[in-house]
Amino acid sequence: FLNDAAERFKCEHFGFLVGKNQPPARFAMVGQLICFAATLEGAIEDAMRFALLNSEYSEWTLERDKGLAMLVRRTRVAYDAPVMQIQTLAVVLVYKAIVAVCGRKVPLRHVQFTHRRPARSDRLEAYFGAPVRFNQNFTGLVFAESELRSPIPTHDANVHRLLTAHLES
Repeated sequence: FLNDAAERFKCEHFGFLVGKNQPPARFAMVGQLICFAATLEGAIEDAMRFALLNSEYSEWTLERDKGLAMLVRRTRVAYDAPVMQIQTLAVVLVYKAIVAVCGRKVPLRHVQFTHRRPARSDRLEAYFGAPVRFNQNFTGLVFAESELRSPIPTHDANVHRLLTAHLES
């Protein structure tokens, strides 16, 4: 759908526009769970733990290297179509969810994509407030590892425990 719409409307940044205009926490019950985590790291771990409830197509991993945290998106299945639209949509939505749960823009070191540079990459850099790199070895968000300790303002241990139990069942 995204590739078809981008082609029909001659809008190479269609996936970006869709992501930018979607509600920030659209990940159903998992979207609610992350709002009640104690820290950004806990919220990310919750989202990764229950990711299959939202998508069988992709998975996210949290990697660390030399003071950086890298939230990396990988595919679980082969996808025989251009990936620019789906990758852009996914990264925009995940960053939007991070901003929503933290209650602030989390500063990014950079964002990277495995796909080629689109004609209007300046829109992405303006949105993320960070350099955006293309033709990289992974698609994802890179930020200071210390951001993982950011408290979630809506943290509630009791609600978090109840939602976790429900999702586990």
